[in-house]
Amino acid sequence: LECEIILKGRIRRLELQGLSEEWLARNKGNIVSSESELEAPKMEIDTNSTIEGRDPFAFNVQNLIVSDDSIVVQRSEGHEEEDRYQRRLKSRYTGKKETIVLRVGTTDSEPPFDAQELSNQVFGTYIDGQNVKSRMDACSYGQLNISPSKAIGKDGVYDVNLDLTTSEDDKYGRAVVNAALDQLRKQVGDDLAKKFDHIMICIPPGVKPFIGYAWRNDFLSVYYDSWCGSLTTKMHEMGHNMGLVHSGEGDCPRCGHADYSGLMGQVYPEADGPIMCYNGPKSWQLGWYKAKHVSVNPLEQDWEGQIVGLADYGAVLKSPNYHVIVELPGPKRNLAYYIILNRKAGINSETKEGGDQVMITTQFTQKGDGGASNLEAKLNSNGEYYITDFDRSGQSVMITVNSISMTDSLLVADVSIVRQRVSLELDIQIKPPIPRSTSRPTSR
Repeated sequence: LECEIILKGRIRRLELQGLSEEWLARNKGNIVSSESELEAPKMEIDTNSTIEGRDPFAFNVQNLIVSDDSIVVQRSEGHEEEDRYQRRLKSRYTGKKETIVLRVGTTDSEPPFDAQELSNQVFGTYIDGQNVKSRMDACSYGQLNISPSKAIGKDGVYDVNLDLTTSEDDKYGRAVVNAALDQLRKQVGDDLAKKFDHIMICIPPGVKPFIGYAWRNDFLSVYYDSWCGSLTTKMHEMGHNMGLVHSGEGDCPRCGHADYSGLMGQVYPEADGPIMCYNGPKSWQLGWYKAKHVSVNPLEQDWEGQIVGLADYGAVLKSPNYHVIVELPGPKRNLAYYIILNRKAGINSETKEGGDQVMITTQFTQKGDGGASNLEAKLNSNGEYYITDFDRSGQSVMITVNSISMTDSLLVADVSIVRQRVSLELDIQIKPPIPRSTSRPTSR
């Protein structure tokens, strides 16, 4: 069981320890994700369990230790004015997200972009073109609105000038980021999570180089030097803020970002591209195309249907004949398969891998949330993908792309999913009995 609290203005997801199995069973029906409130007058913060590498700015807190008699479950009845923190918990993927960009300068260094350039790159304030706001709006079909905060700064950007020098010993720019956040708190107050949906920090060259990083299910992301201008890096890191994990392909030490078809794989330095969205599992998790989701249990029934790309979601929204994402859930292994047609057009016109092919991608779940995904296959017409022992069932499943063709000005993949029924034939041969040996040779 996990809960989210605010520590030093940051959202922290912590595991609750010390609750008995009896308590968990008794309260199972009372605990609702993003709605239940836990009141624990007596609790102990475990400061000795930080996971190395999980959080470069870890407050050295991972667990809350409670007991059965010191915790009360309450259901939120809804406040007249819900704060931003509660809204974020209920909807990470949709709605208006007030965003501030911190442009951080030091006594010896500044980012390569001025405030107006950063405002353009994130919000498109002064010029038309590709930016984070326009791309999130396009990929979500208007469901996610990255909006410049008016709490401080101008046009969503706040210049932070720090009285310190940069150092290559400063890994991840920790000293610079912490100092910038401290200055922001002095201006707007400690509860940053209640004032901003996203804080994007652009730090100058001089610290130990990196590209960018962010926290999952949080509001903070950090970018280094010229990577502050990278469109895909910002959408990648904001994807982490929304709970997404990396998209990989293959099995190697550096394969975790190797799915180039979507934004949670590789990132690129360009300020206005590549124009693409998220892959199949991430898109399913975001729920932007859920009107065209279909979940199929191949152990219960075979399935055949027509799949179009997410770029054509708007065109088929009112048609019952088409799907955008097919899920094959695997609850025993916590591993699901996702099937999409990676249409290389429109909002996904510059996808870097598998354009106009059927993509089969797996994704593990992590405590009910989406985990890392792995691209398993890219199929053309007549292509097949065979899953052995699907979800530890002892049964195998065949995914076949019957065709990929233009239909009514749409590129459509006809896909079938069939459980392979294995019959066992026993080869029984009747053989004469083997004669028993005797203690002495026989004679003729």
